[in-house]
Amino acid sequence: MVGARYMLRRMTTPRIAVISALAALVLVACSDDSSTSGADAGDARPADAAPGETAPGEAGAGDTGPAACIDDTSAGHHQYICDGLKFDVHIPAACTPSGASCGLVLDVHGLSMNAQMEDANTNMRALGEKHGYVVVQPTAPGVLPSWDPKLHDERVHDFLTLAITRLGVDTKRVHMTGFSQGGYMSWRFICKFTDTFASVAPAAACGSAAIVSGCTFNGNDVPKRKLPILFMHGTKDALVPFNGCADTQRDAVIAHYNAKVDKVIADDATHVWTRYVGAGGERFEFIQHDYASNQALIVGHCFPGSTDPGGAKGQAFSFKCDDASQAFVWGEVAMQFFIETPRP
Repeated sequence: MVGARYMLRRMTTPRIAVISALAALVLVACSDDSSTSGADAGDARPADAAPGETAPGEAGAGDTGPAACIDDTSAGHHQYICDGLKFDVHIPAACTPSGASCGLVLDVHGLSMNAQMEDANTNMRALGEKHGYVVVQPTAPGVLPSWDPKLHDERVHDFLTLAITRLGVDTKRVHMTGFSQGGYMSWRFICKFTDTFASVAPAAACGSAAIVSGCTFNGNDVPKRKLPILFMHGTKDALVPFNGCADTQRDAVIAHYNAKVDKVIADDATHVWTRYVGAGGERFEFIQHDYASNQALIVGHCFPGSTDPGGAKGQAFSFKCDDASQAFVWGEVAMQFFIETPRP
């Protein structure tokens, strides 16, 4: 709940070790929460802080509520620590509480990644600045950052709810995207927090495995309303299989929405992008691609169109697709989908 205890602190991005067992770990969430309490953390600005990044102010003994968590609502890039989780938030110049009411995009990373790495692949902060969307990018705790649904889902959603209120966000333009474990969180949020979002765009995630659950669109595991969904998955994904997972997820959404093919938006030798529409106008789009990374562990578990070189800010390697010619840029496609799908 938003009223839960919020502790404010600063911490630097952890250096991530070489990921020798990524394929085995990608579907397994951490069994415990390795985040520390605010009592033992300093408020110093980290040496690798992004230009324009601000450090939250000192919190007094009585300043443990929501206002102390998001204590600076000025334009620019901020890092807030709320309830033990770090959130990178980019507030466009036009989106301060005294300015225009802007939309919001929650952009969530996958296993072994962090907020900076996610943005290096989606470019969502720059896209938010361009199109008028606050961008929220959380970082999972641990040396090998990993999301645990039981420990982190409610806390991420609580911060999102707080940000919507504190930043004066247009509640009809709140959206979410996520990659890999962040994609699984995106699917879960479709079912668990349907009313929060106008539309959602999961990537490289499907179904449920171990404690990394999704939104299966079977039985009672369905959203409260048929909100617009954009789903992207690679046919060569070495971590989350396309056959028997992504195609099953796609078919389950289509069946629940009672949708038919409306239009093939794009189709070439390397990808197919199809729009399905239900009888009530429900929109579901599915992009399957054949792109691959040069990293043998992940192959098609990658971001199309990303130019992230990797090797920076604690990054073990890049999750970008390495094909010489790629037909679309995932971050741009997701943002355009959000622009087109505000809540009525």
